[in-house]
Amino acid sequence: MGRFLGVDFGKRHTGLAISDTTGLIAVPLDEVISEADPRRLAERIVELCRERDIETVVVGLPLNMDGSEGPAARAVREVVEHIRALTAVNVVVWDERLSTKQVESAARGRTRKIRPHMDSLAAQVILQSFLDARARGTDSQDENPA
Repeated sequence: MGRFLGVDFGKRHTGLAISDTTGLIAVPLDEVISEADPRRLAERIVELCRERDIETVVVGLPLNMDGSEGPAARAVREVVEHIRALTAVNVVVWDERLSTKQVESAARGRTRKIRPHMDSLAAQVILQSFLDARARGTDSQDENPA
């Protein structure tokens, strides 16, 4: 069974998290991607999929609080399209609203220490949310595939 890769597109960096081999627990990766070009970013993610035996990529979709998609969500969908064009790996978009806020809240005053890892920790929150929903049988959030 392959692993799951969580992806959080931050303003400057793309944070990553990976599941354990059972697909139950997400852990942040130290590795971050600092690539702005959507095609190149997709290529880097596909490389990681090959290197780490990834079965499914779970990409955080930054929806507005009312559930609508703004420019950030459209940019994420563009990268998702590139990933899907480059690989047969399953790609799921997953509502990431408040994932960064959840990390900041958990940090409680230690944000200075956590700041360099914020995107990877947000990716962990996104991936863990997906894995938990999957375990409950409710992982069909990707109603509008890119």
